[in-house]
Amino acid sequence: MRDTLSNTIAGDEVCFVTMTGVRTGKIPVIPLMYVMHADNVLVVSSVGGAPRNAVWYSKMAANADVSIRHGGTSR
Repeated sequence: MRDTLSNTIAGDEVCFVTMTGVRTGKIPVIPLMYVMHADNVLVVSSVGGAPRNAVWYSKMAANADVSIRHGGTSR
């Protein structure tokens, strides 16, 4: 099956993070910019440098069972 999600936003590469919603139980797929560190994919909940976390951060903090698709692989 062909992956129909683009791997760039405004020309920058993204990874796709899948996690379960805390209240709804829904499973969104969130495209996020990332930085590679050795074999790890690092995502930062920065909201462009604002003093608060991104909305997805609370979902990830409540349930760390997430999958990340990057470069054709899932982790």
